[in-house]
Amino acid sequence: MQVVDFYNRGGDFPTENAPANVRLLQPLGLTQSQKDDLVAFLLSLSDERVRFARTPFNHPSICLPDGHEGDQVKIQVDMNAKAIDRFRCIDAVGAKGSTVPAARLLGLNPFQR
Repeated sequence: MQVVDFYNRGGDFPTENAPANVRLLQPLGLTQSQKDDLVAFLLSLSDERVRFARTPFNHPSICLPDGHEGDQVKIQVDMNAKAIDRFRCIDAVGAKGSTVPAARLLGLNPFQR
């Protein structure tokens, strides 16, 4: 909703900041009902297979670097005095996907202002 509001008001930049006083974004003039409908439409574009990580959007397991072994005071090193990497692994999701839908970005309500 915040993005729709931004474009509906024509952005946040006064015309005096635009070159030759050309406003790059024009206000859309949408009503609240139209903005709500637009947000609902955009949300409908998310495929349920994505939300539940089902085929073809499931993923294999993956291990990613997550800092180094040790604590706030001392990092553990190997025989070559190089820091020992720590890894965080994400389990694979099979073709049937997850029973729990993916969380919304930052847990935000998309209709929130």
